[in-house]
Amino acid sequence: QGKFSDDFHIFDIEWTSEHIIWHVDGNKIAKMPIDKPDLSEFHKPFFILLNIAVGGTFAGRPDNSNLFPQKMYIDWIRVYK
Repeated sequence: QGKFSDDFHIFDIEWTSEHIIWHVDGNKIAKMPIDKPDLSEFHKPFFILLNIAVGGTFAGRPDNSNLFPQKMYIDWIRVYK
């Protein structure tokens, strides 16, 4: 099996008044409830921001095996209301 970066993927987010669910290639990877008062920012207008994040708990810290700079190719973005 190749590296994740060897192929194109479909990322989607289901965002309702109760929760946000993240999917990659149709597989749920995370779900977060947003119905508590301290999460009111998720019920306000927002912008879509796409970036190539480095580090964190999902992919781990970069090391000498990571090649920089990287590129991100976006074929399309679809937003439903």
